[in-house]
This record gives sequence, structure tokens and C-alpha cells, in this order.
Amino acid sequence: MSNEVVSKKIQISDVLKKELNSQVSETVAVEEKQTRKNKRSFTAYEMWNRQRNSRSATAMMRRWNLN
Repeated sequence: MSNEVVSKKIQISDVLKKELNSQVSETVAVEEKQTRKNKRSFTAYEMWNRQRNSRSATAMMRRWNLN
């Protein structure tokens, strides 16, 4: 067995750092744009329907009789 010590720090040139940084920024921006497309808005009707169902007696019976 040989004992070779390798440093974990790697020197990267400034040009390479800028290139990697721009690639990461572009990737993050593209992913952000795609997630915003898929987001669905919560409408007032859906809020009203949730409140109506939570207060009604039939909704309570449905909750109790989940078996």
C-alpha cells in the first residue's frame, strides 16, 4: 500500500469559472421558467367550494365514515 496525498482543492482559471457560472445561471433560469408554466392558480370558486364542503353536515359525515 502506498500513501499518496492528493489535495482536494483544484485551481480553476477565471475564464472557466465565468463559463461555468453562466451555464449554471442559464440552467436555473430555464428550470424556473418551466416550473412557472405548470403552476395552476387557485380560483375563488375552489376556495368557496372548500369552505362550503368543510362546513356542511354531509362533509362531516363523510369524514367520520371513512371506513
